Amino acid sequence: MPQAEQTGRRGVKFIEVEERPGEEYDYLHFRIPVPREIMPPETQEHMRAATREVLLAFRSLIDEAIKRTEPRPARRTKGAAEEKPG
Repeated sequence: MPQAEQTGRRGVKFIEVEERPGEEYDYLHFRIPVPREIMPPETQEHMRAATREVLLAFRSLIDEAIKRTEPRPARRTKGAAEEKPG
């Protein structure tokens, strides 16, 4: 997959474009290095919360994928007579 990128000082990639030939979308990745000592506690909490939300989103996708692998109950056809134990 061809990629275009913009690097800053020290060779850190800030912007990366992941080109996907033949697909509808390309991917744009941003990497913004921030020294931990200058990141306010409120920002750190937002980042933790955002990470948790992303993980929950992936969990819901995985749960749905698992449901789709489970066998489905057979459908009953209309007018089919049910036998009652007698």
